[in-house]
Amino acid sequence: VSVIHQNNSGPSVARNKGIQKAKGEYLLFLDSDDCYADTTVLQKVTSCILASGADVVCMNYARFGERPGARGAALLPMQECSDPGQMVERTIYTSSACLKAIRTKLVRGAGICFPEGVRCEDVDFCGRVLAMAPSMAYCPDASYLYRVNPASATHNITRQTVENLFAIIESLENQAQAMPEEYPQRSWLLNYTAFQYATLIINENLCTQPLPRALRQRIRAARGLLKYDACAQVKLIRNVSRICGFACMSRMLTLYFRLFRA
Repeated sequence: VSVIHQNNSGPSVARNKGIQKAKGEYLLFLDSDDCYADTTVLQKVTSCILASGADVVCMNYARFGERPGARGAALLPMQECSDPGQMVERTIYTSSACLKAIRTKLVRGAGICFPEGVRCEDVDFCGRVLAMAPSMAYCPDASYLYRVNPASATHNITRQTVENLFAIIESLENQAQAMPEEYPQRSWLLNYTAFQYATLIINENLCTQPLPRALRQRIRAARGLLKYDACAQVKLIRNVSRICGFACMSRMLTLYFRLFRA
């Protein structure tokens, strides 16, 4: 085990240093306030890697910390899957780097890194990995435990969060649109980006700071992303928007998130 000491410069800088220094064949990321469900998680992921030879192995996850000593059930499907398109559609391939073991050579070879000095860095990183058309596998019984922390950046949406996420979404969409239509990763990346756009709609309404009118207008103008609705959640949002209008859909989606998902 190698320990690297450096000034606290945020998660992206620390992770990029880890990518640079890593000696293993696969990269795994663990946030400082999270943990794995048990001591067998890495063994299960390793077995999945050896059996599949996949470039990316996705894990399940559960929440904990809402009540002392309690943890929620696994939040992703329990059926195994190895088709990248289906993994995006079923949101098994998420925007969290911590839910993946990723081949080191794939990341380094493509020059993929976490954008520094911005929020929502995982969305960008996982999108760039997906664009490389990696082979994938899913290990549903290996669970990452995500700590519910009301003080974390995830639960405190600022203007910077919204601006950074929107910029990342625009960049990923542009990257996907530049790909030939016959490339399967084009569809994967567009559907992944559409799901992030749905998240952006929620973040826009949960933001604790005033947002410029021009930014809100640009976000609304990007609603064409909802046509990439392979994910059931995006399809539902698109249909509600057609019936009720974008503004009403946005408020309904945010209300649902506040009541049932926060």
